[in-house]
Amino acid sequence: MDPLGVFHPLRVANFLPEEKSYFHPMSSNPKYRIDIRLNRDQLALINAVAAFKGQSANQYVLESAMTRASEEFLDRTNFVLTDSQWEAFMDLLARPASPNVALEKLVQRPSSFSD
Repeated sequence: MDPLGVFHPLRVANFLPEEKSYFHPMSSNPKYRIDIRLNRDQLALINAVAAFKGQSANQYVLESAMTRASEEFLDRTNFVLTDSQWEAFMDLLARPASPNVALEKLVQRPSSFSD
């Protein structure tokens, strides 16, 4: 239950340790390159859309790639739950771990990296 008495139909769980600079598409001091090969039609389309937006092709490609990468990354680190789903999830996290025989056997095996 919400302690403030305000109904929040959805909760977002975020598994990012902290905000990273890679979410800022046009950071200063670029140091690295990505080279791609395009056919004529692909280049024409990118140039046309970049011109519509008043950007260079490089700016447009970087902005588009960063937007897509950020969305993909967030899709894998955030999820949205209703209040009842959130409570069930928190209950699962609060439970003590159950014994796992297969995991115990794995931990007892010598490491392939040891001498």
